[in-house]
Amino acid sequence: MLPLAADETDDLLHFGVDDIDSIFNKDANTNTDTTDTDTTNSDTTNADTTNTVPETIGLNQTGFSLNLKGRAYLGGTLDWADKPEPAYNIGVLLSSSLSLFAQFTENLKLSTSLSLSLPGLSLENAIDSFYMDYNLLNAAYFTVGYTSINWGVAHNFSAANLVNRVPDIDLSGKPYLLRIDFPLGIGGFQVVAIARDGTSPDWFKQVGYGLKYNLARQHLDMDIGIFYQPLMPLRAYTALNTTLPLDFEVYAELVGILDQLHNNTFAWTADAGVSNTFFANRLAVNAELFYNTENNAYVWQKDQIESAINGKDEYETSPFYKGWNTALNIGWRFGGNFKPVLGLSWLHNFSLNSGKITAAYTMQFLPGITFTASGDAIVGSAKGYGSNTVKYTFYTGIAISGSTGFAYWH
Repeated sequence: MLPLAADETDDLLHFGVDDIDSIFNKDANTNTDTTDTDTTNSDTTNADTTNTVPETIGLNQTGFSLNLKGRAYLGGTLDWADKPEPAYNIGVLLSSSLSLFAQFTENLKLSTSLSLSLPGLSLENAIDSFYMDYNLLNAAYFTVGYTSINWGVAHNFSAANLVNRVPDIDLSGKPYLLRIDFPLGIGGFQVVAIARDGTSPDWFKQVGYGLKYNLARQHLDMDIGIFYQPLMPLRAYTALNTTLPLDFEVYAELVGILDQLHNNTFAWTADAGVSNTFFANRLAVNAELFYNTENNAYVWQKDQIESAINGKDEYETSPFYKGWNTALNIGWRFGGNFKPVLGLSWLHNFSLNSGKITAAYTMQFLPGITFTASGDAIVGSAKGYGSNTVKYTFYTGIAISGSTGFAYWH
């Protein structure tokens, strides 16, 4: 995914055209990257973002901070396939977000965020997160509420993000979460319990359970985790992340899948990647290689009544393409007052001979006003990264955004 905008603190490799696509209710991510959206903030405009939370809050300090962001986006799209039959569209997206952070005591904190957008205004779905943190004698840290967490270290193919590996059906979305972190030396354990639908009368039957161990040495970070969700295969993973000389970040993941519902069928995935920045952080490069055998593994059992009517079981399959997959992301930040950014991304699956190339350009020509342009091209077979017959898409638009904040601490 490509950066629509970036400032000095943004990761050049956070690629995406989500803001443009949301205007037209299009699926921006036709690839198989299921990275949770919380890890990539799609609102990456160059607007000044006032952080009203102190970098370090004293143990005896209490108070709160409010942050408000607003954005108006005017954009258009152009789609066409092999035979030029272009389809045009234009639209406006208005969005706002409000976040609150409060510290009641030295051990108890509250975080919440709300967002609204037009078109598609929905007060029912306005809450992005609402959770509390509690520190129990520095021996256990509790998080409970409506929020998301992420496992794994891969930048492109998030197969190890087991806590979010739920197909897009009724139980998808941000979970109702209980997380407990137990520090232990230079690492620690994390225990999680997740309910995807807290309004269902049978929500307790849908709770998933996970356990993760982290070891954080000076030059090596290692995770080992396992996650169980009813009617899904049992999954476990290990992930390594290290920094080599010359600031090369190298990471790797290995996931094992045991389908105890169907004769204990075993599948696995492996991932390895490298990232670095060059020329005083003006150039960012990421390359990743991913191998997947889980494409035909069962990952969720659908409604059993429907299955009985059809006379057979129905199952979702893995969201990742089978076989070898590659990703290459390049971001370049030009100098000058307009803060222009150019990004290139290439995803490819060799089994289907299908790939997707994305290019994006952004610049801030006035304070709070950002111009963006990007395009997607499907190369090879359209059965993989292609969406129906559309093989080429161009997006462009202008975003006006700003933010403000207020804080009170004592």
